[in-house]
Amino acid sequence: MAFLIPTFLLVFFSLFNLLGINQHYFISQLINFGVGLVLFFVVRKIGTQFFRQNSGLFYWLFLGILIITFIIGIEAKGSRRWIDLFFFNFQASEFFKIFFLIFIVFHIVQLIEEL
Repeated sequence: MAFLIPTFLLVFFSLFNLLGINQHYFISQLINFGVGLVLFFVVRKIGTQFFRQNSGLFYWLFLGILIITFIIGIEAKGSRRWIDLFFFNFQASEFFKIFFLIFIVFHIVQLIEEL
């Protein structure tokens, strides 16, 4: 838990810098921080074994979401990277990166164990 202290300090420092620029950015950053913190504790509570066991499901799920992003995503600067969920924009590629790594590592470990 000690590693969270520098993270909190950096987040709050950036929030106060943003507050000097525009209140909208401050509130947006604060909401994003809160969502991230909740997700951190949810994932921590679930445990890594759940994600290892379901790595294939998450891999195919987010691969499908990436394809959907290509079809219905918001276009910005010539590319489609975000899905508009009305209250926030969702970038599936960031989640895909995590689950792709978990999927590949899980299968490499299985191959090594079979040898």
